[in-house]
Amino acid sequence: YAGTPDTECFLSGNRIVVDFKTGPPRSVHGVQLHAYRRLPGYEQVKSVCSLYIKKDGTYLLSDHTKDHIHWGGFLAALAVLQWRRMKG
Repeated sequence: YAGTPDTECFLSGNRIVVDFKTGPPRSVHGVQLHAYRRLPGYEQVKSVCSLYIKKDGTYLLSDHTKDHIHWGGFLAALAVLQWRRMKG
């Protein structure tokens, strides 16, 4: 798999990945960020967050770091994709 996080930054000395979102929060966003965290070059990332930006300029920062179930969800989805490719 592949992907590109929107941005990286340091917060309190910790490297974090932030993905910008303009729609409402969805569970799949945590899945996406946990997959980013395992891409080559991102092994030292301490936190993964979605930044939801609303039209009125307000925002919500959602930290997905402790939602480890998302990595399992990603692996399950990847397994189904691979199965579908093999079995049609």
